[in-house]
Amino acid sequence: MRTLLHIALYSLLWQTAVYCTNSTCSDVTVLAERWKNSLDLLQGCPGIDGKPGPDGEPGGPGLAGDPGSQGINGTDGEKGDRGEDGSPGGEGMPGKPGEVGEEGPQGPAGERGDLAEAPRNCRDLQDLGLTLTGWYYIYPDGKPLRVMCDMESDGGGWTVFQRRVRRVDGSVDFYQDWETYKRGFGNHLSEFWLGNENIHRLTSRGKFNLRVDLEDFDNKRTYAIYRDFRLSGEKWSYTLYIGKFIEGTAGNSLVHSASEPFSTPDKDNDKLANTHCAKKNQGAWWYFRCGGSNLNGLYLRGEHGPEKDGHAGVTWKTFRGDHYSLKLTEMKFRPRD
Repeated sequence: MRTLLHIALYSLLWQTAVYCTNSTCSDVTVLAERWKNSLDLLQGCPGIDGKPGPDGEPGGPGLAGDPGSQGINGTDGEKGDRGEDGSPGGEGMPGKPGEVGEEGPQGPAGERGDLAEAPRNCRDLQDLGLTLTGWYYIYPDGKPLRVMCDMESDGGGWTVFQRRVRRVDGSVDFYQDWETYKRGFGNHLSEFWLGNENIHRLTSRGKFNLRVDLEDFDNKRTYAIYRDFRLSGEKWSYTLYIGKFIEGTAGNSLVHSASEPFSTPDKDNDKLANTHCAKKNQGAWWYFRCGGSNLNGLYLRGEHGPEKDGHAGVTWKTFRGDHYSLKLTEMKFRPRD
């Protein structure tokens, strides 16, 4: 019974294998024979593809590849259009101040202001708030005039018209003629004479005090102050008018110059008939009889003998005598208080 069943099953499988081979497969392979007269293991045709299974989990990242070689630099492109200007940056730190440059040329005249409010002297400038000693423009009669203002001595506000001081590079020659003293001369940085015509312009209106500052080579300073200072016009030879001697440790060495006309080497206006004081003293001044004072004389640096130089130095008799040439002198005026 069992043998007949095996024979029938074997026959059925063989027929199936032969059918598949003839219709769809090219080979039917006997895989094994388990025992004699039993069923052989046959490999038949492959079955129909089944449905694809679900996707597996993604794998991990692969290793980075080796870097490639550097490419050749490309050519520069065309220059693009300029962009819009950006907003200005913040203010930087202030730089160090530079050195003071040389004085430039005078600029063009500005529009004419109200003459009633224009400063006429250094006291007016001081009242406007200017406090530094230096050179400024004033308008005594509507026309500009540049003057040196002393804003320090005795409260300031003084207009300086004469200055003598020895400089390393030499002093200004004060042995000049009438026209030169009329116009004025010198160096703004050292010695100068403002000019008799300018002094007359500045003192012809109002009342002024005169101050004379002196210093010797022992560095001793002194001064003298007078009331009612003014200078007449050229028609009256720039006569010196001063009032009372007010104060000062220098003494009154202008006592003989009051009401005297101005003399220069080419114009003798002194009171001596046979002596030309301006030539004798080698200067220009309001001489009476050649003595007393000579602040526009030669710069002789201290003591000088009368037998050689006479009264030719920068002298103020009541301070250091007739034979001592002073180191520094300044003559200045300001309105009376």
